[in-house]
Amino acid sequence: MANKPKTEPLGDPGGRRTGTWPWFIAGCAATGVMGILLLTMGTKGAEISQTLSLMVGVVGCLLTFYFRQSETGTITLRPRRRWILSAVPLVILGMAAGWWFFIHKPDINVTDLVAVTGGNGMHDKSEAWVALPTEGDITVANSGRDRLALILRLVNPAKVGNCVGPATLNVAPIVDGKWGIPVTVSSGEEARLSLAGVERRAGARVIVNMTDLACVVDLTVAEAILYN
Repeated sequence: MANKPKTEPLGDPGGRRTGTWPWFIAGCAATGVMGILLLTMGTKGAEISQTLSLMVGVVGCLLTFYFRQSETGTITLRPRRRWILSAVPLVILGMAAGWWFFIHKPDINVTDLVAVTGGNGMHDKSEAWVALPTEGDITVANSGRDRLALILRLVNPAKVGNCVGPATLNVAPIVDGKWGIPVTVSSGEEARLSLAGVERRAGARVIVNMTDLACVVDLTVAEAILYN
């Protein structure tokens, strides 16, 4: 019986796969750049990364059904089909990035422009007011965004006492004098408020609820981002 000719794997006779390193380096570079961009977006970067992870995971599962291997471990797809299937996730990621950066309006960080009134020396049931900018280049009216991601933090000026941990914040949006639906968050937790229909000014009222009536805390704005 004649011996069957041995099938060499794709690549050069030495067993090395050609064209692997350029794609590997480019993929690592693209991943690093995307990771840095997501980090600069702060809280919203986490949402984008979750969405992209879902898309890449689904596309990766679909591709496994197309890339079949023979007994020798070589890919049985034709080169043209391999190129097409390899380009599918890149096209999807490109479309998602194009929608986010060119169609979707980027978030606006207004943390340094927010004014807080009554945030110092707050007791249980004390109220503070957070006002978004109404003058300058960036205002809540001309931003074109109708939502606010607000992170508030409580600071205990005393060296003793467990005041910040058990405390909760009742945050209610105010849009042109009209009250919105309040949300309850803890110190450092993001509150998402609707600013739909704002024409002049918007802000929020914050009520501190503490179990220890002797506690005194200060309220600060850690992050305020306008988005849509």
